[in-house]
Amino acid sequence: MKKKPKLIFVASPYRGDVKFNITVAQKACAHVMMKGHVPFAPHLFFTQFLDDTVEEQRRQGIQGGVEIMKKCDEFWWFGNELTDGMRHEMRMANELGIPIKHIKINLAGGKRGVQVKGTSLLR
Repeated sequence: MKKKPKLIFVASPYRGDVKFNITVAQKACAHVMMKGHVPFAPHLFFTQFLDDTVEEQRRQGIQGGVEIMKKCDEFWWFGNELTDGMRHEMRMANELGIPIKHIKINLAGGKRGVQVKGTSLLR
């Protein structure tokens, strides 16, 4: 019998080089799918109708993400450093008792060569 896929909260940078960061988030979600799970990346979803540059809308998006996080099985963060928003989300995941996993990205070959690979669970 096949295992039920887990719902994975995907955290990765958004602000800064938004176009590049969206690419990283998309690859992160593809990585989650290839592992047999279902990704939820709030920064890809909520920015479709909220403006991340407007502080109140950014706050609403983060708050909405945390509400959905409550349904997630695990929290996976992608990248080589945490942003303030990712730190907040990670604190919330920790408070909720959600296991946290770090996935490093490889920028070999420049920004065009983004690759993700799994590392061990942090909790």
